[in-house]
Amino acid sequence: MGVKKKTERREAKREAKAEKAAMVEMNIEKELLSRLHQGVYGDLYNLNTKEFNAMLDQDEQNEETQKALVTMKFKLSTTTYLLLHQRSFILR
Repeated sequence: MGVKKKTERREAKREAKAEKAAMVEMNIEKELLSRLHQGVYGDLYNLNTKEFNAMLDQDEQNEETQKALVTMKFKLSTTTYLLLHQRSFILR
């Protein structure tokens, strides 16, 4: 029964630490929200939506271009492998 007490104590310590961490996190969140409402950070999130959306579109196009490039490289390497394999087969 000594092991059970040990485990219970360990779990109780872990729970207490987790509660303290949660309280610290909640206090930090409250402080940041109060600072935001007081205007400490100014117009932090006042972004031009047109520019932001244009930047997102550009990122999406870049991702699509990267995917197409990877696909082309894969197809090219597969084709090259097949051609070399056929050539070595013919030379045998």
